[in-house]
Amino acid sequence: MENIISKLSEIESSASAVMDDALAQKKAMESDFAKRRDDFDAALDASTEEQLAKLRKSMEESAQKTLGALRAQAEDTLHRLDELYETRHEEFAGQIFSQLTAV
Repeated sequence: MENIISKLSEIESSASAVMDDALAQKKAMESDFAKRRDDFDAALDASTEEQLAKLRKSMEESAQKTLGALRAQAEDTLHRLDELYETRHEEFAGQIFSQLTAV
């Protein structure tokens, strides 16, 4: 009977050691998983920030190019209006005067 109790005690001790070892492995795996997750998150954040910076730069360059084109177009329009005024201002004044005196 004592032999059976001794064997049961050994089995219980062995099972307890296996459970302790499994718990230690579980904690190590959880720690490893948390580190991998944190590394992945950091890499993803860095990659996302880099992509956003590139996109932001591209959009700013595009906006500057568009603004430059609009500025050049506005300057061209003003130049053409100045030329039109210089060449035909007397004609315009005559038309205005005619319309005012016709009424």
